[in-house]
Amino acid sequence: MLPGGRFAVALVVLMLAGACTAQTVHIPGTTPPVEALTALEYRKSTAAQVRSALGEPSGYGMMRHSPDVPLARVWYYERVLVKGDQIRLHILLVYLHDEIYQGHFWFAADELYKTTL
Repeated sequence: MLPGGRFAVALVVLMLAGACTAQTVHIPGTTPPVEALTALEYRKSTAAQVRSALGEPSGYGMMRHSPDVPLARVWYYERVLVKGDQIRLHILLVYLHDEIYQGHFWFAADELYKTTL
């Protein structure tokens, strides 16, 4: 066997063994502490207080519920966890208007998926 051949064989065996076991994969994003939502006051808490309570959002955006309502700023928090054949998705949308907290929408889902060939 060539020098280092045993090491290469061992490395391949370990890689194959690792590919066959259930692994946990975290897709970037942050799950804010949901209990911190209770500290926020509707139409009173500032954007700085929201950021202090929940941390830095994963993303930002704007939305409007209807043409009669002014645009609201949206902070987006997301976390995806993949473990074996299960996917966990957590999404939190925080609504702000003029840098004041207007409420939030929380969504969480656990899904079992199967692949078909």
